[in-house]
Amino acid sequence: MEERLNNLEERIKKLERKEKRRTILAGIKVVIVIILVSLLAYGGYYLYNKIMEVYEPYKEIVDKYNETDKTIKGIKDLFK
Repeated sequence: MEERLNNLEERIKKLERKEKRRTILAGIKVVIVIILVSLLAYGGYYLYNKIMEVYEPYKEIVDKYNETDKTIKGIKDLFK
């Protein structure tokens, strides 16, 4: 009977160690996921800013063209 109790106690200790490892690994996984999500968000923001830096000069050219086009149409409308 005493041997059986010792055997059960050893099994309980092993199970507790396994559970402790599982909880630690789960915590590590959560931290890794949070880090990855934050890196993706930062990378997206950084990429957006870089694209906007390249896009701004072209946007100015298009805006000037549209302004000129509206002015020409306005002058044409005066003579109709």
